[in-house]
Amino acid sequence: MGIFLRQFRASNDAYDELVGRLRAADSESIGAERLRALLKSLPDDDEMKQVLGYSGDPGRLGAAEKFCRDLAAALPK
Repeated sequence: MGIFLRQFRASNDAYDELVGRLRAADSESIGAERLRALLKSLPDDDEMKQVLGYSGDPGRLGAAEKFCRDLAAALPK
């Protein structure tokens, strides 16, 4: 996931924007190749449960963990 996020060469605020574009299904601005890379990079169920179960300071999360947590929270269940 970290490698995927480095493609955007941006701060955590830009990752928030990326989550918004994914939620809006704005695939044109992201690109098909990046979407394929995202699908390959997504954490499995156990990893996602760990990220979502984290109850500590969100500022201590790495970019990949924060992105996955925010993406999971933004998408419909």
